[in-house]
Amino acid sequence: MPDSRVEVVAYSLGMQPLVGNDHLASGLFAAVFGCWILFEMALTGRTGRRRGATRGDRGSNVLIFGSMFAAFFIMGVTASVSPARMAGDVWAIFAGGIVLACAGIGLRVWAILVLGPWFRAVITTAPDQPVVDRGPYSLIRHPSYAGALVTVLGAALCFADWLSLLAVVPVFFAYVYRIRVEEAALEKQLGPAYTSYRERTKRLVPFVF
Repeated sequence: MPDSRVEVVAYSLGMQPLVGNDHLASGLFAAVFGCWILFEMALTGRTGRRRGATRGDRGSNVLIFGSMFAAFFIMGVTASVSPARMAGDVWAIFAGGIVLACAGIGLRVWAILVLGPWFRAVITTAPDQPVVDRGPYSLIRHPSYAGALVTVLGAALCFADWLSLLAVVPVFFAYVYRIRVEEAALEKQLGPAYTSYRERTKRLVPFVF
């Protein structure tokens, strides 16, 4: 009898991702990420300028949107041609991806709600702007960006392919650039208060980065 481990590996290398090949999985994927895209599109309208506010986006918004398109393109291409399928129950991997994505969306929504009227789709700073350090901001400086990255990671996991996880790379670097631009603007506007906050927190991962 063939080694069962060899059979598992062979099955893993030959199987196709559920997304695009199973109606239930494809529908659930489309529903979750379709709602997320609609939510993000609605956020683009939050660009109003407060009195005395200044903007300094420096192309980071365009870069992020471009990286998102690149990410989903990478997922689709690698999932269709890659030999690096993940071993294991494909439905369990898909479910884990959906749960991870929903957690990321939840974190992003929470962060935006905590910011309240101070949230803007573009980098905007104002003289009366406070340093928000409650809720998820007590652990990391950019929880909404962390939520977006977790969401993309969840989407990539749904394809059950190791190379699909590379989709996170362009999004990560786009947000790193955005963070650099945003923090320079915040430190210039808010001064020592933001510098102190920056020194005691991490960017995206608590206690790590």
